[in-house]
Amino acid sequence: MTKKIKNCQAGVTLLELLVSLTILSIILLSVTSFFFQAGTFNASNESRTVALNVARNALMFMEKEPFVEMRHEFYEYSNNPTTEKWLKMCPSEDDADILVYTLEPTNPESNNVDEAKCENIEVNGGSYDVTVSSKNVADEETKKYYVPIEVKVRWKENEPEVELDGTIKSEDMR
Repeated sequence: MTKKIKNCQAGVTLLELLVSLTILSIILLSVTSFFFQAGTFNASNESRTVALNVARNALMFMEKEPFVEMRHEFYEYSNNPTTEKWLKMCPSEDDADILVYTLEPTNPESNNVDEAKCENIEVNGGSYDVTVSSKNVADEETKKYYVPIEVKVRWKENEPEVELDGTIKSEDMR
């Protein structure tokens, strides 16, 4: 029996080797396409996450603004309370080199904001266009203490915008 094992010269033929390499390469190509799709999906989700964070920051900025001014801005100075306003980074009044969040003024003539000097919010090399709108409130009592707002962030034409709802509360309620 040991004699048979020593004399066994059977091996892998060239055809078997080529077939196994072909099968292996087909499997590896299908696996690499999954990595490509995962990378594309990851990049898309990263932009969406940044847009959501920009919307959260815009909402926090709006919540920190004086309530009375925001109520006037969205309800009393505007005929249409659901009008969208942009939120951009504009030069500070104190130092033109410092950019600060600036809400589009209702009356541009009475405000010293030069929209030409303002720019969209930039994060990680991406430009994010932010708009803020107020939702219409039917109850007059609610308007005294709350201004419901919606922040929309858009970063690419073919991507859906990110929407975030929030409320500006009166200082009396905080």
